[in-house]
Amino acid sequence: MRQKITSYVDLPVGDMVDAYDTSWAAETTEGFSGDENPGKVKDKGVELIKLYHKEVAPKIQPILVEAPLQFSINGQPYSGQIDLAEEVDVDLGWGP
Repeated sequence: MRQKITSYVDLPVGDMVDAYDTSWAAETTEGFSGDENPGKVKDKGVELIKLYHKEVAPKIQPILVEAPLQFSINGQPYSGQIDLAEEVDVDLGWGP
């Protein structure tokens, strides 16, 4: 979503699947347990990416992606990360 902040265009679904494939290889080095079938699990992930690309991503226009956040309350520091903040069209009722 980071590139979409300025481009207003979703990445091609093939690029998203390629990124998933790369991440899958890195994140599943410890293997699976029991009766889990790694191939089926991975295939379901690809299906979900394609569904997300078709149904969800087109409805999101991000303004912040993985942005650090720091603040303090009564001198106590807090930090975190805003994963995604999106542009929304809100009618506050102030106009005609």
